[in-house]
Amino acid sequence: MTVITNEYVTDEPQDRKKKYGYKIDDVLEHFGTIGKFQILVTVLVSALALIATWRILFDIMTTKTIPWECIDNHCVDAEKPGDMPCSFHKNTELEKNISGTGLQSNLWKFDKDQKSHSIVAIFDLRCEDKWKYSFSSSIYFIGAFFGVWMFGRLSDAIGRYLTLLISLGLCVVQAWIIPFFNNMNVYLACRFFDGASFGGFFLIAFVLDVEYAPPKYRNMIGTLFHFLTSGGMALISLWGFAFKDFRAFAIALAVPPTIMWIVSFFFFPESARYYLSKGKDEKALASLKKVADTNGKQMPLDCTLYEDIDVKISLFKVISNKRLLIAAPINMFGWFMTS
Repeated sequence: MTVITNEYVTDEPQDRKKKYGYKIDDVLEHFGTIGKFQILVTVLVSALALIATWRILFDIMTTKTIPWECIDNHCVDAEKPGDMPCSFHKNTELEKNISGTGLQSNLWKFDKDQKSHSIVAIFDLRCEDKWKYSFSSSIYFIGAFFGVWMFGRLSDAIGRYLTLLISLGLCVVQAWIIPFFNNMNVYLACRFFDGASFGGFFLIAFVLDVEYAPPKYRNMIGTLFHFLTSGGMALISLWGFAFKDFRAFAIALAVPPTIMWIVSFFFFPESARYYLSKGKDEKALASLKKVADTNGKQMPLDCTLYEDIDVKISLFKVISNKRLLIAAPINMFGWFMTS
């Protein structure tokens, strides 16, 4: 039995269960502590958290500065490590003049042993293109902005599981395109769709992980999820150290999401709350029974489900909730500063 209501039930827990049935949290509390099912989901979600972090920081390794030197007396050499040829106005003007004549720019050259380490040299970016490799990180988060909105609505329409597969599949496709195209515009387009996919699988995975945890353990599991994203930031340097070549690095980082996409077909559960919101009570019960069977627990006797589902969500209801009103700006500011 699914109860759709705009008012929360105020009955005592036992009276409420007799009157309506069990809420999903009631059933999870009945199972007790964290079991094999929650551990499996947390491991899968942890892998996705690492993948998401690596995709976010991908540009740090692909747009890095590599050694170069002038081959023309008129060129200005680097003054300190990290300077790019186009960091100097004189070099930019010299290249602009040469480009205007249709001649190849031969004012400087990159270290031949490290030329394959950065898209700046691989894509032969000119001074007028220098905004592109700075923009590659920004366009990722532009994609994430649209991805959160698009995949959020899609997950409400077709379910968390299918949306997770679609968004993670999008991540896999663009991850395998990047290493095989010598074109900066293609690279930027891929980074946009990379960000859009992040807006899907990253948030959905987090929701599924927390949703199936017993209520008293949710804070711990949610915190663990973000610890792992921090760990992913540290590990990206190891990927860069192991795979210095741009194409090797891009291929190496395309493998983990591909593996997880295949694994997700078989092991990720659908949300029981999604089933209830669509009136699919039997499927919701089946999802919870799978949790019980995996954990070696028993379902409550004569278990029927209901959930308080507010079908009239609005911005006003969000800002009228004091906790959300405080948490939302803090969260938005954090993401803004991170991006």
